[in-house]
Amino acid sequence: MFSGKTLVIQADSSDTVASLHWKIHSITGIRPIQSTSSAVPSMQEGLIYRGKQLELSQTLSECGIQNDDTLQLVRRMRSMHHPQTWKLMSDLNLIIDDLCNCNDNPNIITYVTRLSNMLTDFLIKTPNYSADGSEEYLHIFIHSSVPSSLVKLYVSPSLITKQAAHGCICQFVQNCLNHFTNPTTVYRLIAPILFEFCTILRGAAGVDDDLYLFFRSRLAAMMVENVHDVKHVLTLHHVFPFVDELATTLSHSLELSAQSPDFKQLSDSDVLVFIQLMHSVKQVIRRQTAFGSPVSLPWLMQDEAANELKGVHTIICNLLDKMDLCLKELENQLALVNIGRREPIVGCWFQYLLILKELESISKLYKGLEEMFWEKMSQRGVGLCYLIGRLSKKSTDYQWILEHKEVTNFKTRQRFALQMLQEGRHMREELWEMLISRSRLFEDSFEYIGHASRRSLRGQLFIRFENEEATGPGVLREWFSLVCEAIFNPQNALFVSCPNDGRRFFPNPGKHLLYTNMSYERRFYLIFPQI
Repeated sequence: MFSGKTLVIQADSSDTVASLHWKIHSITGIRPIQSTSSAVPSMQEGLIYRGKQLELSQTLSECGIQNDDTLQLVRRMRSMHHPQTWKLMSDLNLIIDDLCNCNDNPNIITYVTRLSNMLTDFLIKTPNYSADGSEEYLHIFIHSSVPSSLVKLYVSPSLITKQAAHGCICQFVQNCLNHFTNPTTVYRLIAPILFEFCTILRGAAGVDDDLYLFFRSRLAAMMVENVHDVKHVLTLHHVFPFVDELATTLSHSLELSAQSPDFKQLSDSDVLVFIQLMHSVKQVIRRQTAFGSPVSLPWLMQDEAANELKGVHTIICNLLDKMDLCLKELENQLALVNIGRREPIVGCWFQYLLILKELESISKLYKGLEEMFWEKMSQRGVGLCYLIGRLSKKSTDYQWILEHKEVTNFKTRQRFALQMLQEGRHMREELWEMLISRSRLFEDSFEYIGHASRRSLRGQLFIRFENEEATGPGVLREWFSLVCEAIFNPQNALFVSCPNDGRRFFPNPGKHLLYTNMSYERRFYLIFPQI
């Protein structure tokens, strides 16, 4: 099926394709195409075998179908729109089917080249100037079962065909991203393709497959970038399976982390993709809830159609329990520090805070869940304050915690207050960047100073020497020392004495005219830039 699932159907060789359709209908509820000659595009499904759609009146023996053969259930194979594109899709399925049966045939390279060229030809025929026109072509690609065929080739036991399918799939997706240059329509056009491949790969190759994980991360990043595209955003029904599997993985990892003495590291990729997907989930839930009010759990239990909303609530509660275990273990470790044990340094603690921040954010969308979250955090205030004190770089990163004073101690709040004051001071100061060549130190310095405003010179100076990587206060001090030496160098004097009359002076006519024309105020700022 186009979803990547497989059904086993029992039939006789004398059965017609129409009877086979009705057997599928009795299991899945999917209605077959009613007419193969209708001029109106059909939105139902059809069966294809070796790249060709089967006629309803044909028998299985007439179609050459043998025992244990695989047919593909696809959507909208009959259409009067873009017949050449449908023909190309049919040829693609036929080539892929031949590749699946090729195994280690020496002609396999020829088949792979033809497959790659045909995918490229499809994109060449796809317009990139009209989003609606492009969408029609890409829907044909999705509904023609080509993605399912490519994945079938990808999971084949032959290493050669698997690599060929991997290269064709990745190349096709990348070519799609390059083909559509309008950033406002890329998500609308590419996200359905990524979602189709993710759905089929998850069922056929498993959730640990590298290609599946790659496409899932690309889809999650694309959803975050276009989260406000309400018209074309994926629904919670589409996103929830990815969120559910990631939450299961993170839950298991957090449990192992709490049980290991050195707090086992979590996967950075899993944490990042989970946060990206949850960002989209929050937007979808906000659009589904009435007037922005929190979702009520009793209402969810009575509504049979709210399975995904109930599933997200279960995920949050489960991850919150696992985070409670991790913070409890952290507090146990800190208690050992107090009796002389060396303080542990663990890289996954930053991931703890990222997950907690996401859980706190989505807990606001469910009635009573936010109160449950902060009740657990108040019980683990010692571990939470320790994480904040060790990992906080900017006060804005953990401002969400400070809104609830009951979970933090005085020392933590004092630290944040000082940090906010320090950040506020730096935010008011301008940063004046200067790239200096050592061979032209005097000229470059005065040129930058000459174009700087007085406000910039009162702020911070960022100095970097040309073709050197070092920056920071040490480089600033070195530059300041070299500039002072150059200023008081007799060769760089502002005035030189007249050779015929020692009582007279005139401006130095050398190469430092910029310095000569500079006001005394700017020269003072140059020597004392921080005053």
